[in-house]
Amino acid sequence: MARYESGEKNHPYRRGLVTEVDHDKRRVRVRFADEDANDSYWLRIPTRGGMANVEVDDYATGEMVDCLVDWDGEDGIVIGGSFNDKDVPPWTTPTKRGRRFEDGAEISHDTGTGTTAVTATTINLGPDGYTPVAGVGHMVHIAYGSSAGMHPIVTGSPSVNVKK
Repeated sequence: MARYESGEKNHPYRRGLVTEVDHDKRRVRVRFADEDANDSYWLRIPTRGGMANVEVDDYATGEMVDCLVDWDGEDGIVIGGSFNDKDVPPWTTPTKRGRRFEDGAEISHDTGTGTTAVTATTINLGPDGYTPVAGVGHMVHIAYGSSAGMHPIVTGSPSVNVKK
């Protein structure tokens, strides 16, 4: 009989809710349903890439996460988030991938249509966030809101920030 089946140790795969986030050290504490409302030790958050090419993501308190922990529950890593009845996938189209942020901003791409969509209050273009990728006078399409339509990229535009 395996150790976890005899009740001696916990199974290494666990699912629970994030209860605390340490953004500086990229780690979380998780409450597992079978742990009598006790929080885990700090669990590391993985990242894609490293050194020069890195993506940084954090989990929020209350998010459902899947984890791998050692047999004693003293060390481990979050391997990903999980959708559930409260936290449903933002898209159901199989060809659409993207990111949605808690403030409502969204970046998505549909490989079936070739459409990339960006939804945000403010969009800064260029390598430093202000230098335009397209020059002043080029057109940008605003899809939603009172500014919907084609607009030239100009300094001071309410939808696209461009500084020289």
